Amino acid sequence: EDKAKILRGISQILSEIGRGSAAQDPLEAARALVSMVLSLPAWSQRTQRLSHEARVIRDTLHRASDPHKVLFVDLASILGKGAGAGYIKALRGPLHELANAYGDMLDKIESTMLDALDAPPDDLSSLRDRADTVAQATGDLRQDAFAAYLLRHDGSRASIEAILSLAANKPPREWSDRDIDAALLEVAKFSLRFRQAEALMAVRGRKPTSDAFAVVIGAGASAQTFSRQFDLSERHRVTVENLADEIAAGLVAKGLKTEVLLAALARAGLRLATDEETERG
Repeated sequence: EDKAKILRGISQILSEIGRGSAAQDPLEAARALVSMVLSLPAWSQRTQRLSHEARVIRDTLHRASDPHKVLFVDLASILGKGAGAGYIKALRGPLHELANAYGDMLDKIESTMLDALDAPPDDLSSLRDRADTVAQATGDLRQDAFAAYLLRHDGSRASIEAILSLAANKPPREWSDRDIDAALLEVAKFSLRFRQAEALMAVRGRKPTSDAFAVVIGAGASAQTFSRQFDLSERHRVTVENLADEIAAGLVAKGLKTEVLLAALARAGLRLATDEETERG
């Protein structure tokens, strides 16, 4: 009776994860489980980013040869369950985890990317418009390719796989956990450079008689991108030059690295601009 419950339970779990199988005997059930594991994306078949139970069950099914033993001895031992109901309850979580691992990983990559781009996930059309603005703008082949992929990004698995393949420099079938980690860092770099390119494009078309500045500060959703164009009459030019000299001299006198001084200057400019916008609003 317990074995019958286990077979029915396995069929139910496989149906839940889209691998429907009316397993009537141990051989059919074992074959269905092995088939489920072998049909997983290549990354899911070798990743270590799973719970202990999910990893052991996956690896056990990979090398299974005796259907009766794998169902009623090996899996029962892994799960610590022998009775039908407890066995199925313990098996359900790891199998769902295996089935969902790849999609969850891609969702994490996309979420991280959209966060870095400050792009809402429910408005990908706006992101595509932004990508169109900076397409072929950087002169860097990989960065321009990233913009091109964003131009076609629709939230689908194939779309995020294409972006991740670019970042990892490998096709999906070759991905390892280390590749995913490296790709996450590369996506963050791509995203920051994308926002920098946006800021530069915003001021590139200014009038010859106007001045402009653009700044990107921070990273991820906390990054701020700001561009400003403004006209100055000739009578203000001398004042601006003198003030610039005074500010530069004051900063240099601090004895800090140029990168630190530029960061402080950028934040000061951003603060002035945002404070003015706040007063207007």
